[in-house]
Amino acid sequence: DYLQTIETRLKVHDWFTGLNDARQQCIMEMAYQMGVEGVLGFRKMIAALERGDYLEAGAQAMDSLWAQQTPARARDVSDRLARG
Repeated sequence: DYLQTIETRLKVHDWFTGLNDARQQCIMEMAYQMGVEGVLGFRKMIAALERGDYLEAGAQAMDSLWAQQTPARARDVSDRLARG
């Protein structure tokens, strides 16, 4: 199914596989909404995730057109991304 395809495509990235389940779910929700390519465009968020700077990752997720277009969902996802 579509979610399995998303997860398979994300699992090739070390920054994704290094996340706990809650954070992986956040990234998958983002990818479900905007596609894997859309998530891969969040370069600053991904860099923060690679550093383990989850507060910054959440902030970077909010600094986007995605957050402007779907503010309630973006706030929810970015908050869970930050908290893990």
